[in-house]
Amino acid sequence: MALKQKLNRMISAAALCLALAPSQPASAGTYGSAELMSGHKSTTLDLKVGAELAPRVGLFLRNITTVDYKNKADYFGFGELTYNVVEGLNVLVQAEVSPASGIVPGAGAEYIAQVDNLSVYLAAVGTFANTSSPQVELIAVAGYSPELTAGLKLVLNGETFTLVGLEGHIFSAQRIRAGIGIGQFEAGPALNLTESNDGVSYDLGGSIKFNF
Repeated sequence: MALKQKLNRMISAAALCLALAPSQPASAGTYGSAELMSGHKSTTLDLKVGAELAPRVGLFLRNITTVDYKNKADYFGFGELTYNVVEGLNVLVQAEVSPASGIVPGAGAEYIAQVDNLSVYLAAVGTFANTSSPQVELIAVAGYSPELTAGLKLVLNGETFTLVGLEGHIFSAQRIRAGIGIGQFEAGPALNLTESNDGVSYDLGGSIKFNF
């Protein structure tokens, strides 16, 4: 019963985001997405919201909530403030929140580029959960969305996250998406991968996403 309630809450949260999202794309100063991914091991709700607070200053929030089919729930979220140095390059400060680490501050830089239907995002962030053992997060995201026909496009996305410390590799995760986009909606097969000291695991399924 508890698992069913958690899944219902996740689905309700995604439905609420879709219901509250504007029927037209957001203004240039705001953007976001809500993705629900259901795999053979778990269901994940990924919410993103960004906004331009002032010229050159931006805010970005992300929350990832996962519930597996053994009734285990987990989440990871962060908020970051960015300052645009030159076109495509931002410096940032952020705070991450998770059950395992609590609140973790960090700072770093990110690079964003768009060439036709190809988008690229790169970031390096130093975190300070333990000042005696600093860690660095390396993030890379690539997307390719060519138009197939009027109103229909192919959607290919890949995201990789790697955490390293003085002792070397600590944890990695990848999110791979392929599918079709119609208007602000995207849907298709999805794969989540993780690598840690416990080995490699994967979650294969499908996802539906709404961009606003």
